[in-house]
Amino acid sequence: MDTQKNINYKLAIIGDGQLAMMTELAFRELKKKTSKLENTRVIYFGNSKDSCVKALCKESDYYELDIQDQTQLEAALKEIDPDALGIEVEHIAAEALVELANKAMPSAEDLKLIHVMCNQKDWYLKNQIPTLNFAHFNNLKAIETALDQKNLDFPFVVKLKTGGFDGRGVAIVDDENDLAKIQEMQASSKDKHNLFIVEDLVQTKKELAVIVARDQNKNILTYPATEMLFHENTNQLESLVSPPLNISEDICKQADNIAKQIVEKLDFKGILAVEFLYDETQLYVNEIAPRTHNSGHGSIEAIETSQFEQYLRVLLGLPLGSINRTVPAMAMVNIIGPHDFPGQKPAKLEIHAAQEFIENQNQQQAISLVAIHWYGKEGRKDRKGGHLTVLGDDIHEVNELAKKLGNLVKVVPAHGDYAGPKVEVISTKHQYPYVNI
Repeated sequence: MDTQKNINYKLAIIGDGQLAMMTELAFRELKKKTSKLENTRVIYFGNSKDSCVKALCKESDYYELDIQDQTQLEAALKEIDPDALGIEVEHIAAEALVELANKAMPSAEDLKLIHVMCNQKDWYLKNQIPTLNFAHFNNLKAIETALDQKNLDFPFVVKLKTGGFDGRGVAIVDDENDLAKIQEMQASSKDKHNLFIVEDLVQTKKELAVIVARDQNKNILTYPATEMLFHENTNQLESLVSPPLNISEDICKQADNIAKQIVEKLDFKGILAVEFLYDETQLYVNEIAPRTHNSGHGSIEAIETSQFEQYLRVLLGLPLGSINRTVPAMAMVNIIGPHDFPGQKPAKLEIHAAQEFIENQNQQQAISLVAIHWYGKEGRKDRKGGHLTVLGDDIHEVNELAKKLGNLVKVVPAHGDYAGPKVEVISTKHQYPYVNI
């Protein structure tokens, strides 16, 4: 238990999605670990129609506003006057954070750098961080000219200057027929003058992520690397596993060191997710996110201190928590709404088939825990609505079970009112904190 004096803080978190939801759950558990947080408040800003955190917190701890509107955000921050400020999404009015100086973790400067992909790439180059070869282009015509002049060759990857993250605003261009993708990307962008980054395409690649925490005293901890596994035909993300199945321990150590270099060179405080590509010869930083991250969700069950609790510890000035594994192996799958989901409406999870599979296969002998997280969002086609985590002793068995269960858990329309987020534990030999939300 931490033995600091009472911490009568007001923490502000900008954003109200699933990351805010999991932060709130982590805050409740952290308060149980130390009575010194009894008078600490966490206040959330957002205006999502189906906010994941609004149903969990007090009405007075939720401010409804447009987090991309500088005037609104500045006014709310002035009213609350938080002792520390965190985020769950980087696409906000970063200028509103400037006057908060060291209270904001990450800082306004970090957000402005990371939010713009071409700024990220230029920063990697300047600071000798390995990244794929790239070039800036103002429009599709400039890309076509580069192709005509043989300064650019197919295939390549195009990313929007802003919004080109997490698979959005990104396209693989294999030949001339794919150039239409670039026009479609720009047309769908909120910024009609959005510029482009063009990168080399890595044909044979593996992907991994490292979550790194750096506190206010510049102490650094890196979480065990997580490998992202993709379907061999559709190339869709299938599962995340730790330890990695296909990437050596030496490569993971290299990724760990690069992640540490990045937070040190940025003088970053908070939680940073670093995503890498690996082509069997070299690691490349693909992108970074200045917040808790999908690749770290397994830490809720698999690591002694989840990424969400760790972020709170940084904001509160508490010592960083242990990042030891609770079990040898973890696999996680995202739960996605089906492509034929009817419209946009309240949704729920159907988990009976997964429960029956566990019971019939007697998988409990090899598995420590199966936990299903539902974020309480409205359903729509192809929308991520939750995730499923499996813990056990053998990474191959854990990964195969996670994929099977992921196919059995279904997002279906809910007939009734919005029910809020939920966690279902369908098999456990493992101490689990978040059953009672």
